[in-house]
Amino acid sequence: MGMIMAGGRGTRMGHTEKLLLGGTPMVLRVLDALKQSGCFGGIAAAISPNAPDTALLLEERGVRVIETGGSGYPQDLNRALSDLEGTVMAVPGDLPLLDAQVIRVLVDRCRQGDSWTSFVVSEGFLCTMGLRGGYYTEYNGKRCAYTGVSVVDAGKAGPLQEIGERLEMVNDPRIAFNVNTVQEYRIYESMRSGTRTF
Repeated sequence: MGMIMAGGRGTRMGHTEKLLLGGTPMVLRVLDALKQSGCFGGIAAAISPNAPDTALLLEERGVRVIETGGSGYPQDLNRALSDLEGTVMAVPGDLPLLDAQVIRVLVDRCRQGDSWTSFVVSEGFLCTMGLRGGYYTEYNGKRCAYTGVSVVDAGKAGPLQEIGERLEMVNDPRIAFNVNTVQEYRIYESMRSGTRTF
């Protein structure tokens, strides 16, 4: 199962729902990537009351919407996982570069039997893109940022310290670059216009 995390308040963008990217809502780019990967039997979305338009947009496209409280990414993720079964790949709905190919790469990096695999990128890699992470951890002696992309056994979901989290570092802009701030949106626009490359 693929699951889009799309219930944030969007306060750092100055409004409650995400901007269009090239005329297409960002969350639909993520949805297309999940579908085109061919890795999932179905797609769900974790959405809070903060994003009613997003919920409607996805429901119209056959996505199962799971309502969350909107109190934070970890809390919303665990709430949504409690409604699901089997292996779930959770991805933020604000990854404009996400595509089917990198999703398949991530799936291949998972190990059978793991309860929770979180994908991280190194702080140095983020710096080369002019970006900063939101939440950091240590991996193999390097400071790394969480991408928000995780593969989880929904039946075992719970506090990470209890079920055990495995980290995988994948320094790829397609999962490293999310649009949470106006500055990040401007970086994306400059990349689209050809004035900036990664």
